[in-house]
Amino acid sequence: MRGGGYAEAICVDAQTIVQFPDSVSFDAAVGTGVNAIVARLSLERANVTQGDAVLVRGAGGGIGTMAVQLAVEICATCTAASSKPDQARSLGAHAVVGRDGGAGMYDVIIDPVAGGDAGTFFSKLKPNDRIVICEAAGGFPPPDFGMGLLGAFFASPTVSAFSLNSVSPKDVMGAIHAVIDMVAHGRLSAVLAGKIALEKVAEAHRALEDGGATGKFVIAM
Repeated sequence: MRGGGYAEAICVDAQTIVQFPDSVSFDAAVGTGVNAIVARLSLERANVTQGDAVLVRGAGGGIGTMAVQLAVEICATCTAASSKPDQARSLGAHAVVGRDGGAGMYDVIIDPVAGGDAGTFFSKLKPNDRIVICEAAGGFPPPDFGMGLLGAFFASPTVSAFSLNSVSPKDVMGAIHAVIDMVAHGRLSAVLAGKIALEKVAEAHRALEDGGATGKFVIAM
């Protein structure tokens, strides 16, 4: 589905259906799912390569937990901005800093948070480097967001807004199959905050909004 939703049954284009191998559990499939695809394509959009210094904001969230693992898979040096350092290190993060991004300088910033302090992260980019905003879990940036960009003007940063809705079905399917292969071979793991019944899904939303959950909730049908 594009856009998401809750339902016991849906009608979809048959060409978008992917069968996971028996070795991949339902929880693992759902727990990686769309978030892993967004993380993978965001890293591709930023052209992350071996040796790049990558900062992942919101590293305890659904996209963030996937982005950390995938950046490490590329052999980038990954720093996780997270309030859960032990969990971030267990995913392979080489360093963990606070939600403000710490004092380091980075080649790439993967940002699924945005929010009120999004503009402050331009100052953490090395010259001629890039930031990809792939979600807005922290809300929209403030009206003066552009001041941060102009403040880093002489470093020539590149900022991209990335939505999966802009990607062709062919490229989405390619990313899905790549993710499936990684999960099946143990190179990518789902991070689950828990399982919850559909009728109690509001409880999962509250936990996510409070910031206490790590990873994805799986709705048990």
